[in-house]
Amino acid sequence: MTVRLAGELVTCYLFSLRLSYSGKAVRRVFASCGQEAFFEGHVHALRTLDSVPRSKIRYDNLKSAVAQVLGLNRARVETDRWIAFRSHFNIESFYCRPDIEGAHEKGGVEGMIGYFRRNHFTPVPEVDSLAELNEMVDQ
Repeated sequence: MTVRLAGELVTCYLFSLRLSYSGKAVRRVFASCGQEAFFEGHVHALRTLDSVPRSKIRYDNLKSAVAQVLGLNRARVETDRWIAFRSHFNIESFYCRPDIEGAHEKGGVEGMIGYFRRNHFTPVPEVDSLAELNEMVDQ
């Protein structure tokens, strides 16, 4: 998404963790979409939710978590840092199938991100810092 940060148009990235049953979602904006942002987004979401979801968390096959997709099933070789992170928080991951086979599994979060962007980031927000923007997102 694009934001006006300290007077300059910049591209930022929206992390979103959405609970399947309740539909409750926690979001965080980052300057990058690297593994550190992925982890920090989880920490913020778990603090906001005040717990770790009891069931599995569904993930697309993002490079921050998956080192290798093994065939067209759900088997994955996870990155070492992701294994350590999710083990620390007792997160049980569940990966969407690749390609067209898993397209229907990813729509909830992807659709919600588009909805959130269209409804809360239009017009382009003008902020002095990402901290200020994230306060707006939390509200």
